[in-house]
Amino acid sequence: MEIFVFSSRLQFGTSFYVFIKLEPQRLLEGKPTLKLFNPSTMNAFALLTKFYSSMYFYLINYPDLHYLSYLYNYKVRRIDYTKDFMTPYVHELLALLPKNSKKNNRCKLSNGLKKKTYDNYYQCSKAITTTLYDKLNEINEKFTASERACIGSTPDILRLEIQLKKSAVSYRCHKYNIKNNAFQFLISSKKISQEMLESKYRKIIGTGNFYKAYRANKIINNSSFSPAMKKRLTAFLKDLSCNSTNKYSSPTIRSYTAKLEELGIAPIIIPKNWKCPSCIPNPAKLCDDSSEIY
Repeated sequence: MEIFVFSSRLQFGTSFYVFIKLEPQRLLEGKPTLKLFNPSTMNAFALLTKFYSSMYFYLINYPDLHYLSYLYNYKVRRIDYTKDFMTPYVHELLALLPKNSKKNNRCKLSNGLKKKTYDNYYQCSKAITTTLYDKLNEINEKFTASERACIGSTPDILRLEIQLKKSAVSYRCHKYNIKNNAFQFLISSKKISQEMLESKYRKIIGTGNFYKAYRANKIINNSSFSPAMKKRLTAFLKDLSCNSTNKYSSPTIRSYTAKLEELGIAPIIIPKNWKCPSCIPNPAKLCDDSSEIY
């Protein structure tokens, strides 16, 4: 938990603003962790208690500011939802994502002296930022050796992270009929996170597995589609692999993509020269359906 205090000069005095960056699971455990906060009723009250005791330590000499120990006195300016997918094909999946949506995200090391880069999937708007990245790579970039020792052994993790900014937070308050305070978002996060994470995941990765062309074509040819549709889907996949889909209209792309996903095929072909299996399972099929926040 980090606390920032800002002041602004007014006509009749100075006004102070308190900003808190809260990482629930890290606060509960008291150390860096890969675990994600699950907003169950038990965990929510455990977090409230821990937050109160932590703030009491800061405010013990300022009894007039005791109200700052309660989460419902804080407005939410940003909230992050995230989900981890355990898969041995993290690098392959990131490389398969559309190139126009993949950028280098700069990650500053803790000593502040160097910067290194790692590839991820990144989409940013004024309201929402979506990132899909290699969590192990980020840990090696951001954390010190002692922090990595606290975290312990790390599996291969593909992490989906959604940042809701101020306008997106306001929209969710209206949509779910909740007040904009940290406590309300805490107890409502399960519903909001499931909707956001599932929607974004389907748009980025979809529901099908990733295949090399010959495996995908075999599945299409063994399907119950008409011979004409099989031919069109095979041609569509070939054009996708060559990045030459300009001749297709948006409705046609959506229609063909939906038909491929009916067959369990992601509309992205694994290059034939890659030294990997001919099928990479969709990460969601290797995980449970729970969603978490941090």
